[in-house]
Amino acid sequence: TILQAIDASREYFKLPKYVLPMMVLSIGYPKSVPKRIPKLKREVIAHRERYRVLSDKDIKRAFEDKYGDFDENVERYFEKTYVEVLEANKQEKPEWADPEWVRKELVKLNVKNNAQFLFRFRYPSDDLLEMNQSLVEAFRKAGFDLY
Repeated sequence: TILQAIDASREYFKLPKYVLPMMVLSIGYPKSVPKRIPKLKREVIAHRERYRVLSDKDIKRAFEDKYGDFDENVERYFEKTYVEVLEANKQEKPEWADPEWVRKELVKLNVKNNAQFLFRFRYPSDDLLEMNQSLVEAFRKAGFDLY
């Protein structure tokens, strides 16, 4: 993401002091969409003219559309979230290729939903802490005095 390349992006785009890239907006359509990675429907994430605030019910429905209903088919639900994590993070540990190992680990860890799964495996707290430290450093390099 752009947040992992703030300094390189600032240099490449010759951004002035106090300007930080925080997101990338891609416009257009890809040549292909990976079929294995579940995606939120466009209607959920795209806003036209105004920001739409989704209700909790709408958000729950959007994630059920993406992953399936956790309560109805836990195996299918974790299979989709598992594929997403594998594809997104390119896990290098051989045990991640074994769905049975993953299933047992999730049971041991008492993981019961997608949020718990993602924040244990895709966004672990140690990684988030390291990323936050690099963000603070990028802000300093851009001229912000945070402390």
